[in-house]
Amino acid sequence: MTVKYALAKRQPILRFYYQGSKSHPVRRTIAKIEETATTVTAYELRSGNDIRELRNAPIRTYRKDKIARIRDLDPRRPLRRDAIRRKKSQSESTLTRHELENLVVEGA
Repeated sequence: MTVKYALAKRQPILRFYYQGSKSHPVRRTIAKIEETATTVTAYELRSGNDIRELRNAPIRTYRKDKIARIRDLDPRRPLRRDAIRRKKSQSESTLTRHELENLVVEGA
């Protein structure tokens, strides 16, 4: 039996790089179920190059303090290159929040 959880109402799609146990930050796209001050619980739609449909996505909990900062990314990543070029703060988080329609338009 599979339990289905409702997605958050406002901006349920989160995109970020997560440090986790890998040697470098890995790109993630998640569909948020619940958020607390320190964690986010969600369906994991993308982990690196692995992309899943929502119905096949596992539920994971992410610690907010492990979400990578722009300075943690490889200098060759476009996000970091743009930050350097625009003189944007590199201590800023890689986390971006989107509406559900963004998932349809841009994909995971």
